[in-house]
Formats: sequence, structure tokens, C-alpha cells
Amino acid sequence: MFTKKLRLIDIARQIDRDKSTIIRWEEMGLIPMAPRDSRGWRYYSEEEVQKILELVKSTNYFKDTLGTDANGNGVKPRAHRMVYIGVLLALLVVASQLFKITLP
Repeated sequence: MFTKKLRLIDIARQIDRDKSTIIRWEEMGLIPMAPRDSRGWRYYSEEEVQKILELVKSTNYFKDTLGTDANGNGVKPRAHRMVYIGVLLALLVVASQLFKITLP
């Protein structure tokens, strides 16, 4: 039985997003990784497309990425992660000064 496969650009058009956005969502784990053909092109089955469409609709087109990834795990926006890293680095610097620790 032949299963229809859709290209990345086809999905991008359906959800009115650039294909780089979909690739970014994939890299962030927000949507499942697409299988690739011998040329490296991403192809999605109709079932995978439906799952992506449901995820996009259920998260307001991913404008608020404080949701879950394709596996149901919590996802924090990159900006929040960067703030946390900055705070941790600041605490490390303060702690190193308090305890006279030399940082590499």
C-alpha cells in the first residue's frame, strides 16, 4: 500500500510558516524528527502531518513555547534558559569572590 508523503515545504504552506521555523521546532524537540530520503529531504506521512497540525493548533501556533515537546516533556523558551544561565554565572562569580576561588 502506498502512503502519501509530504515535503517540508508542503507543511510550511499549510501552517503559514517558513520551513526554517519547522526545522527549528524539530531541533527543539517540539515536533517529531522527520524521516529523510537519500537526498536528505524531510518527508512526512499524513499521520505525522496531522500530529504536527494538532501540536501547532494546541499551542497557538507555538507562539507560546512554554508547552511540551513531541514526547510530552516541558519546554522552556531559549530566552528563559539564557536568563537562568546568566544568573548561574553571576552566582558563580560572586561565590568565587566570597570563597577566594580562582575560576578557569
